[in-house]
Amino acid sequence: MKFTDHKIWLSAVAIALASATLFWAQSRGVNYSTVPTNLESAAGAGESEPEVAGLMQSEPQELAEPAGISEKGSEPFSPSRNGQDANNAEILVHRQGISNSIESALAGSVEDASKVLERFRTCTGAPTDEAGLQMMLQTYAAQPELPMRTPNGLLGGFEQFESFEGWSAAETQRFRACNATKSLFGEDLRTRLRERAESGDVLARFMYAMLPPRNIERNPDRVLIWLEYVDLAYEFTTQNMDENEPLGLLAMGLSLRGLGVFTPREPLVGSAFLIAAERCGAPQVLLDLIGIRYTDGAFRTSWADSEAIVREFCK
Repeated sequence: MKFTDHKIWLSAVAIALASATLFWAQSRGVNYSTVPTNLESAAGAGESEPEVAGLMQSEPQELAEPAGISEKGSEPFSPSRNGQDANNAEILVHRQGISNSIESALAGSVEDASKVLERFRTCTGAPTDEAGLQMMLQTYAAQPELPMRTPNGLLGGFEQFESFEGWSAAETQRFRACNATKSLFGEDLRTRLRERAESGDVLARFMYAMLPPRNIERNPDRVLIWLEYVDLAYEFTTQNMDENEPLGLLAMGLSLRGLGVFTPREPLVGSAFLIAAERCGAPQVLLDLIGIRYTDGAFRTSWADSEAIVREFCK
């Protein structure tokens, strides 16, 4: 059975639209390692609580203002408007590092693609301006019972903090880094990925599916933008699957397992796709970003389900 002739089911569109606002506002803490070499089984029935995933840092190269990648209609990044002067050089180097990784990923580097995707997910839910940052810090200072954690990882794993001071410093740094790089993930990048995906680029198809539209809340066409994204993300993913590319299985599994962006959220089915992706040879650098801990029962179910996927979509 092939997927390219299938239409996106209506519930996928409904879920994608309903979760669009939540996608920017919150992340789910997940740390999963796929099988068999990356898996740590836990006792008990059902799925275990997610754990913290490691944060992959990009390697900055040269300090220069990147060109050719910008968010249409947004102001250019200016260090004077983004954080304290002492942090500006570090932030600029960080921005350049992500820009370099984007260009390398577009040229076919899977390792740099993993850095780009990690940065995108880390910035999910980050405040969009200084006022939003201060409001969030004040809210947590007034309600110390709230969980103090900062997202990281492809599926939004979390780093937990014991003190408000440590958490607020991390969130402030995340805000500055994300504010400096958010324009890199705009319409220009989506267009470049779409063009490459439409020409048959396997990695571009995967990246397009994993980088949904962001910062479009005030765009009057935001619903149409999301519908186009859902349609193309599903199409590109199933094209990769039809061509026996493990990245197709990986994208499908990630969406089903935790993102719920271009498919409904079905964790057990998603886990089966992730297991199949590793069994079929998905790049280790991407698998390392998305480790999850299964219970014995959940693992057995997903492993059994992965058998049919492997038979159908592995070369």
